[in-house]
Amino acid sequence: MASEADLRIETVKSERSGLIMIITIRGKLAPSAPLKQNRMHQNDSVRAEEECVYTIKCPLKGDFNAWNLCAALCAMLSRGMTMDDIIPRISRIRPVAGRMEELFFGQPYRIVLDYAHTVDAFRQILPYLVRTGEGRLITLTGSAGEREKEKRPEIGRLVTEYSDTVIFTMDDPRTEDVNEIIEDLISGCKKDNYIRIPDRAEAISAAIRLARPGDTVLIAGKGRDPFMALGEIYIPYSDYDVIASVLSDCHKNTFPSSAGTAR
Repeated sequence: MASEADLRIETVKSERSGLIMIITIRGKLAPSAPLKQNRMHQNDSVRAEEECVYTIKCPLKGDFNAWNLCAALCAMLSRGMTMDDIIPRISRIRPVAGRMEELFFGQPYRIVLDYAHTVDAFRQILPYLVRTGEGRLITLTGSAGEREKEKRPEIGRLVTEYSDTVIFTMDDPRTEDVNEIIEDLISGCKKDNYIRIPDRAEAISAAIRLARPGDTVLIAGKGRDPFMALGEIYIPYSDYDVIASVLSDCHKNTFPSSAGTAR
């Protein structure tokens, strides 16, 4: 049971800036002596004496990263590190490029680059983006060729359910026909709020040009991959480079032409 766990998540607040968590540590993972800082006042009527409660702030985004973080905490604590050592380091974690990566080139809307390409990944990130967004959600996605065809209808259903507009496009089609892959995605849709643009660079350009101040544009599927699998070969390709180029072309008088920064 969760109440008997040595490390327990009490609350998770997932914001655009990252995670704020309250966790309880007890049993074998609990410190053997009082800590110098980060320990919250404990209610003796609720908490056993050996339990310690901590507030953790982390720049990683999305509720799912709370579970990833707790797994890492367990590993570090089991190897003898203390929460006094761990907590300052958590606040300085750098998000992985291409994983819930917010790109900022000075544009008045949010661009999120993510590797999401599974049903579970979309179930995790889409509600988060809707909840933390100010305007519409514009989602661009595809599905890899010669891989897990059965997931395509459900991905199509999820992205059209949570998004205001969806653009279906290519994502490493390999030897499959891109239009047939898109048909598989569309077969699960309950809404018709989508368009088809097979060429991924053209699709990214369209998604960005649709965005208005306050909107969120999710570019999903490839993250920071440096290639596109077409036929039997891999050709150089980067979502990030396409995004930077499109924004430079759209806003030459407003945004710098150099590469943007991740938030």
